[in-house]
Amino acid sequence: MRLQTRAVAVLLTTLVAPQLGPGLAAQSPTSLPAVGTHAVTFSLPDGGGAGFGIRKMRSATTNVGVEIQFGVSRRWVDSGDNNEFPPDGGTSWLVGLRPDVRLYRRTEGPVLPFLEWNGHLGYQGASGGRWVVDGSVGAGLGVEWFPLQGMSLSGSTGLAGTYTGADSGAHSLAVGMFRSELILNLYF
Repeated sequence: MRLQTRAVAVLLTTLVAPQLGPGLAAQSPTSLPAVGTHAVTFSLPDGGGAGFGIRKMRSATTNVGVEIQFGVSRRWVDSGDNNEFPPDGGTSWLVGLRPDVRLYRRTEGPVLPFLEWNGHLGYQGASGGRWVVDGSVGAGLGVEWFPLQGMSLSGSTGLAGTYTGADSGAHSLAVGMFRSELILNLYF
């Protein structure tokens, strides 16, 4: 499966990136895209998530975006813990929305660091009518690497406050580290 994912990423890089929009023609391969440039983003599954999104360069150093996250999982083995989610032998699905704002510290070079502010709102449902909701706000540091003009890979890590509530009546507040998925950004 990982080989297939990498093959798709290489194929996208080889075929799609050189064909990206005329708005990038004046941009050097080692600088941020121009103000007003959009991007379609894909969370790479080997990087920890599944999702897609859109981004827009709002200023020379500010990039805003939103990602829609999704997934399905199935528990096949009885763990002996009846509080596990999803329940043993059950299926769960999740959907989430993750807006973020990136503030770049510099605009030239193939690897560009940024400060990130983000939020997340998610819902996970499971067989048997069980559910969990969660929300978080966070801030952190990240990098975006531009191996080709109009294409980049990015990721971030930082500190987030998280609320989780479940159908069982359990609720929690926590502060901890977050990490983003490995994200493929295709600018146009």
